[in-house]
Amino acid sequence: MIDKELIDKFGKHIINADVSFDQEQFCVIFSAFKEFYEAIEKRNQDFMMYYKGIENPCTACGGLGTRAYGSTATWYGGIGGQMVTQGICDKCWGSGDKDKTWTDLRVLRSILTKEQAIKYNEITSKGI
Repeated sequence: MIDKELIDKFGKHIINADVSFDQEQFCVIFSAFKEFYEAIEKRNQDFMMYYKGIENPCTACGGLGTRAYGSTATWYGGIGGQMVTQGICDKCWGSGDKDKTWTDLRVLRSILTKEQAIKYNEITSKGI
């Protein structure tokens, strides 16, 4: 969250509290609030990494296992619509850890496609 948004949110609470501060006091209070907010965000992220067993977060998704793609094609590729779409991360494949990646869905898709082609050829060659 950028500072302007934090100032707006924090400023509303100061105004609602019906307390007046000069600019220097406001800056001191705001700095303390910002440090507190950042500490909570860091704690939440650390807890998520611990909970998921992530030691080395993926650089593409930041350890979330999902990411935003610029089209509806996501990791699958091909033709896609013009809409930002959330999908599984194509670097860690959903694990969130760049050293412990899960199954590469592109490879899995190509294996299934080859097996289906072989099966189709077997069926059509028998005349079934």
